[in-house]
Amino acid sequence: MEILITTIGRQNKQKALQQIPEALHSKVWILTQEEDVSVLRQTVPKAIPIHHLPTDTDGIAQTRQRAIDYIPKGKVWVIDDLCIFKERKRDGTKFIYTPLDDKGYIRLYNDVSQLLDTYIQVGISSHNGNNRVLAPTKAVGRAYSTYGLRTDVMQRANIRFDAMYQDDKDCKYMEDFYITLDALTKGYANTVIYDRCFTYQHNTAGGNSTNRTLTGHAKSAAALHRRFPQFVKLVQKEGKWGTQEMDSRTEVQVQWKQAFRYGNSRRK
Repeated sequence: MEILITTIGRQNKQKALQQIPEALHSKVWILTQEEDVSVLRQTVPKAIPIHHLPTDTDGIAQTRQRAIDYIPKGKVWVIDDLCIFKERKRDGTKFIYTPLDDKGYIRLYNDVSQLLDTYIQVGISSHNGNNRVLAPTKAVGRAYSTYGLRTDVMQRANIRFDAMYQDDKDCKYMEDFYITLDALTKGYANTVIYDRCFTYQHNTAGGNSTNRTLTGHAKSAAALHRRFPQFVKLVQKEGKWGTQEMDSRTEVQVQWKQAFRYGNSRRK
């Protein structure tokens, strides 16, 4: 299984990369802008190649698609560059969360790879809300920021990160929700790991926040709703989001299980 990290404008903030054990460095692909390669090369271990995307790459949806098209098709673990992974253990009536050590990280890598023998997508729970699911895994659910993918199956089923972007160049976001819903409504189940989780500071300077606007975010949410009106509801959220001071934004509520039931019945 390959490990894919795309990164823009965070040359000195490679939190995800810092946690990856040396034993897995040969599996890692880093894709970035051409002008960032030389700066990244100063801090990225030599065993990890750094490749650059075409200069006209526009936004995270196209970045994701071009990245998975660049590397070998098959099992790919996509990791946002600020993700930190933790293991949870029960302590009485509560959970204790500790960052994964090298052995724990390799176990997670192997678990994602093995689950991809069965599922098109293997998500990992975010820390926020992780304690709501007690089982180690949960069939059919939300996956974002980090997930394993069967990119060969995606190619055969025409599931693309940039599908909404191809229709409207302002729709650069919601790409991870789109591929999940497209897979589910085509009858491909995913699963989400809950006995491990990740933390991530969303809407932080760099990455897809480089060109994110409230208008573009809202148009992407609206496009997702138009594509899957039975399963996506638009909602308005107030309050600060990350460090970029984006208030009163349009978000979505998604009925993941209903989407899969619909897709599974169609496929049968």
